Amino acid sequence: MPTLRNWDYYRMTETFTDLHEKASQGYKFSHLYDAIISRENILLAFRMIKTNKGSKTPGTDGKTIDDMKELSENDLVNELRTKLRNYHPKKVRREWIEKENGKWRPLGIPCILDRIIQQSFKQVLEPIVESQFFKHSYGFRPLRSAHHAMARIQYLINQAQFHFVVDVDIKSFFDNVNHSLLNGVPPAKRGKRTLSKIRHKKSRLPVRLGKSAFFISYLKNVASLIFSKVT
Repeated sequence: MPTLRNWDYYRMTETFTDLHEKASQGYKFSHLYDAIISRENILLAFRMIKTNKGSKTPGTDGKTIDDMKELSENDLVNELRTKLRNYHPKKVRREWIEKENGKWRPLGIPCILDRIIQQSFKQVLEPIVESQFFKHSYGFRPLRSAHHAMARIQYLINQAQFHFVVDVDIKSFFDNVNHSLLNGVPPAKRGKRTLSKIRHKKSRLPVRLGKSAFFISYLKNVASLIFSKVT
């Protein structure tokens, strides 16, 4: 599996496994930020973004993964660490993608360095929150795929005699979800020097649409996590 090969190449498999196991036991974490900005984690994030075909699509700054490839590994690591000292993500480019039913959905395209920063955070936070997820959910999770879901369905048909499938889709979920309730979900336990929270305060960040720009109010994602000491 490519993901595991990449983890092994940058010697992060043991780190992620350890985070998952400790989270499963209710461990109180410290020094997560050190793991996030570690050289190995940043370079892994770069490789993961590089393998995504969307990395060829420029954000509002016009840069793509090809621009990042021009940097040496040391320069890339230093660039990301420097930006995180006083981090402000750049404007997100807005595009509209046509759906199969003829309707359109909005797509936000972050600048490439912001994407690498987001991926760096995601890689460290993911094994922690993964330990709390239902073991039989398979969508958009690491080391899981539709094949695992199909295998589970086949098992339930053959062993549990289940023969009905309920297909449910929440229309425009992220547009309509109650963000206040979402923010009320208890975060993973954390230590003194780590991420304090995903910023609850709504921000006004410019999003470029065509040749114009407008402001939308929304919760910042992993890229806008803030750091502080938790008392």
